[in-house]
Amino acid sequence: MQRLRLRGRSDRISRGWRTDGGAKTTRQSQVPKYYAQVGVSASRELYDWHRAVLQGQIQRKTGVIILLDDSGAQAVRWIFTNAWPSKWEGPDLCAKGNDVAIETLVITCESIELVS
Repeated sequence: MQRLRLRGRSDRISRGWRTDGGAKTTRQSQVPKYYAQVGVSASRELYDWHRAVLQGQIQRKTGVIILLDDSGAQAVRWIFTNAWPSKWEGPDLCAKGNDVAIETLVITCESIELVS
């Protein structure tokens, strides 16, 4: 299962002399992450993008995530900006089953915007 995760944090504002615990404000405390899981193919694009980051060559990209309905039409679209791969996981190397080999790429970005 793939998920978009956005988290916020509430911070307490001290009012000095007040004893009611102060007011609260919210702010984004973590950068958004998208967990992309795709079937392994001959393409090395995702793997090479992550490997370049590990070697200090951060290539930030903007991308689109499109959710399709049952008929194949676009249902929802998100745009992520200034993204880079922060984690890559290869497939399980087990030859006993018939499962599809899946690789996972965690994409960390500065923002995710719901467009439609």
